[in-house]
Amino acid sequence: MKSFLFSVLSLFIINFSFSQGFDSTEVCIIGTSHTNTDFCNVNALYSILCNVKPDLILIETDSSFFTPDLQYDSIRYPYLFDENKSSVEIIASHKYQQKFKTDIRPYDIPKRNQFYRDNDFFNRQHQLFRDIYKLGNKDSLSNVNQMYFRLFTLSLGRVNNLKITSLRELNSEEVMRLLEIQQFIELNVPIGIVETTNSLKKHIEFAHLQKDFWEKRNQQMVQNILIFTKRYKRIVVLTGNLHRYYLVNELSALKGNFKLKDFWKY
Repeated sequence: MKSFLFSVLSLFIINFSFSQGFDSTEVCIIGTSHTNTDFCNVNALYSILCNVKPDLILIETDSSFFTPDLQYDSIRYPYLFDENKSSVEIIASHKYQQKFKTDIRPYDIPKRNQFYRDNDFFNRQHQLFRDIYKLGNKDSLSNVNQMYFRLFTLSLGRVNNLKITSLRELNSEEVMRLLEIQQFIELNVPIGIVETTNSLKKHIEFAHLQKDFWEKRNQQMVQNILIFTKRYKRIVVLTGNLHRYYLVNELSALKGNFKLKDFWKY
């Protein structure tokens, strides 16, 4: 498990030349909703890309969705450019690449989807939350855990009830910090509840697995972005909005030949 999560970057990533170098690379991190919405859709994202004009677009996926020559593998995955089945990031970035010949690269942890399959991840996640909610809604948890359960549901409800009207609003400091708090609660509260509730102890392993994998994914994303800053002048990083706070926090704390810039400042 540990060796897998810290596996070496895909060959096409580590083979990049580091000799090019720039005085300062611009990194523009854009949080998205993955799925099509009124404010986050192919046209909106494509318009932003045209305004920012990146020479590299990083996509939150792993190398399995790319061909050996680093193009989207629409033969193995024929749904990749279907707006009803694929993500807005993939379709918008492909549209931009077709016109401007910009490089597109994955930057997520290697074999992410295989990890999900091998660990029956989403089914186990559903069972974890279902069982916690079943007890919490009946006030059947301990007093302390009942309090944490209310905190858990309150934070999730606060996020779900956000009325976002634009990608700029989704990427605002206020929304980013709210999502940071919500993610901290979502990853940590279930661990405390299942470890201290006899009927939920069957979920202990998964509760830790969920948190550990999320954190290792975030760490790997940061390291991969740093590698690319040594080769490109202007990078757009497309990421689910639940990852953006971590990427911004970590990259802002580092010193290097790059600087962060919001997309609305172009």
